[in-house]
Amino acid sequence: MASNELMTQLRKEFDERVQKAVKVSKDGLTPCDLWIGTTCPAWESVEKGHGKLQTDTAKALNLNYAHHISMFLNNPEEYRKREGRVMLHACDTPHCVNIQHLKWDTQAENVADMIKAGRAKFNKSGIENTNAKLSAESLKYIIDNPTKSIKDLSTDLGLDRHTISRALDGKTGYLTAQQISEILESRKIARVDMAIIEDLNAGMTDVDIAKKHSIHRKLVPVIKQRAIEIGIEVIDHEEILMEKIVKAVAEGVKLVKIAEDFGISRSYVNTLKTRAGLKPKFNRPDCKK
Repeated sequence: MASNELMTQLRKEFDERVQKAVKVSKDGLTPCDLWIGTTCPAWESVEKGHGKLQTDTAKALNLNYAHHISMFLNNPEEYRKREGRVMLHACDTPHCVNIQHLKWDTQAENVADMIKAGRAKFNKSGIENTNAKLSAESLKYIIDNPTKSIKDLSTDLGLDRHTISRALDGKTGYLTAQQISEILESRKIARVDMAIIEDLNAGMTDVDIAKKHSIHRKLVPVIKQRAIEIGIEVIDHEEILMEKIVKAVAEGVKLVKIAEDFGISRSYVNTLKTRAGLKPKFNRPDCKK
């Protein structure tokens, strides 16, 4: 049991930080007694946090939250039933300490109460989520500029690329499935370089195209596939060349001769042989059998 001296001091410190009968929060309830001291966490607005008393007296009694202290002072028998339970506010006002508005209950009931009161924003998705990083304006900008790269969107909006990528992946609930589908389709079309498609259809190799356009050679087949997916005709000269190489190998033509006839490197001939399912092997005429 706390000494009378500690209880008196605690009551004094508590009352100094309470404004009584300040507002009516709900019909049928008495007005709230609002805590005007420190709140935890330190929110921008006191209305968003629970009251907290950090005096030596409160620490000596192992007390912290203002609404807990209110019950400790005004209904000690009920306070002793706190084990394994949390405190609910009937007024939905976290910094209220009116004993008539407070009761112990389970965490499950606390969450249900929050949802019923519309305070459980952590359960919501998209811009309605408390921790949403995209505003309605940012979201509109992304929708209105579907062909912009994630890098450009990140720069324009001042947002992390990961945030935009997750929005486009549909993982954070910012966009509907239809919106995501339309944006991705527009982005796919925008990322097809028609100059590269023209070179592919003209019969240039992936290596030569990569050199001409200053891109990595592995990106050429990716662009080719994107074009095919959106209905752009691409002549697969590599497939045609592969068939010619297979035929030449079957006829006994040596690798060096094949490379000369088709104007490609021996290394590329071996690459195409491998893709065609043939064993890659350099046939060097200067080697003795």
